[in-house]
Amino acid sequence: MTKGGLQKLPFDLVLNKSQTLTKQVADGIAKAIRLGKYRVGDVLPSTRNLAVQLGVSRIVTRGAVRMLTEQGYVSPRPGIGCVVAEQGTKFWKGHVVFVVKNFAGSYYTNVIADVLSRTLSDEGYLFSQVVVAAGDGWRYDEPGEYDFSGLEMALSQSVDLAVIMADSQHIASFISKRGVPFVVIGEEQYSYRSFVGLIRFDRGCAVEEFAEHCREMNVGSVLQVGVESEAADAVPALQKFGVRAKRLIVPVDHRYYWLEGVQRSAMKCILDELSDPSKRPDLLFFNDDFVAVGGLQAIEALGISVPKDMKIVAWANHGIGPVYHKPLTRMMMDPYQHGAMITKYISSALSGEKLPRNARVGPLYQRGMTT
Repeated sequence: MTKGGLQKLPFDLVLNKSQTLTKQVADGIAKAIRLGKYRVGDVLPSTRNLAVQLGVSRIVTRGAVRMLTEQGYVSPRPGIGCVVAEQGTKFWKGHVVFVVKNFAGSYYTNVIADVLSRTLSDEGYLFSQVVVAAGDGWRYDEPGEYDFSGLEMALSQSVDLAVIMADSQHIASFISKRGVPFVVIGEEQYSYRSFVGLIRFDRGCAVEEFAEHCREMNVGSVLQVGVESEAADAVPALQKFGVRAKRLIVPVDHRYYWLEGVQRSAMKCILDELSDPSKRPDLLFFNDDFVAVGGLQAIEALGISVPKDMKIVAWANHGIGPVYHKPLTRMMMDPYQHGAMITKYISSALSGEKLPRNARVGPLYQRGMTT
């Protein structure tokens, strides 16, 4: 590796040229590299020396070096300078680690990760995904055995930002102790020093519109079915409009893989709950998409006509379902749209900007043919 020195630059700067001085300097140095004036491994003069030789400000030469770095001509090395790279070599502006707890097979999570990976890579960032396995299951952040080996390996490299998908105090604490800045896509605020901000996963943002729709339809009673009462809980909003609303929590059969257990348990619950026609509500609201899959199968088995006998609203993910023989009225999660929004927030954080307090993603209420 040798220190380079430009004795005679193979270009001149033109003050009235349509190109900016920064672009002219970057293009001139790039041409010098292509012509062999600088060889792979050589070190460019400092931005100060370049500015003196060219008769421009350091703002211009710094901008030119930044452009050359983004184009892959040079690679900044701390304590050394800008090293000429092999042509076509890709150098990353930074490194983002996306952290998921256990359930890496989630369609929603995988789409978010894919959108983040593609967009951040296009912006010049290396993107890594790490799964932290926990013995207590993927859905809840309970005490237990956590396998941090993959995350430990990822954080041993240079990391500009970690993104935690879903709330986890355990993962947040692990990352914070290593001094890595992190963002959480979830519902909780964190007090750790390296916590950059929250992108709120607002499952309830479509609840008010749903409740208003029920009022418009003169719905008298609603049964909300799910595995968590807190998830998109519409009962308080419905009661505010005078609708008789109650919750039915599905006890999951843990003999099966989680999603299959949820669907089987939901089907059994609905079959038992709605077997007596006199006890059926005006509207059934599934606040979980996998609960909806099993519940809709039970409704078909019971011969209930939708929406004539009973109306249906379901939580849903764009691109995966649940699927019904007529368009469902739904609270729709769109991971592609959310991925684009999350990427915008992450890009801002990487630029040193604070996340806005209203940074959030959530479902849209879409009216279909089941209400």
